[in-house]
Amino acid sequence: MRSYFVFAKCCRKNFALNKKVYIAFVDLLIVFDSVNWKLMMKMLKMIKIDYRDRRIIGELYKHQMISIKIKESKREATIRKGVRQGCNLSPLLFNIYIEQAIN
Repeated sequence: MRSYFVFAKCCRKNFALNKKVYIAFVDLLIVFDSVNWKLMMKMLKMIKIDYRDRRIIGELYKHQMISIKIKESKREATIRKGVRQGCNLSPLLFNIYIEQAIN
């Protein structure tokens, strides 16, 4: 609810100054699972993350598999995008990705 009041105050101030207001809504839950790994690695290089650290991060994401079990049937699937759920590094990688995308 607080964010609504901040938003309303910004709008009133900009309208009073005869300035345009732009609004963008991003569903971050969807974005967290949609991070493009190649783009993420380019962003890490762009912000000058050491190549050794980028290589370690790349290895974390390379060849990820998941087992899907439905009743008695079990299948393997390859994960090709998104940051790793439960990984301590994921929030930082996600924040870097979003910040670079916004800029």
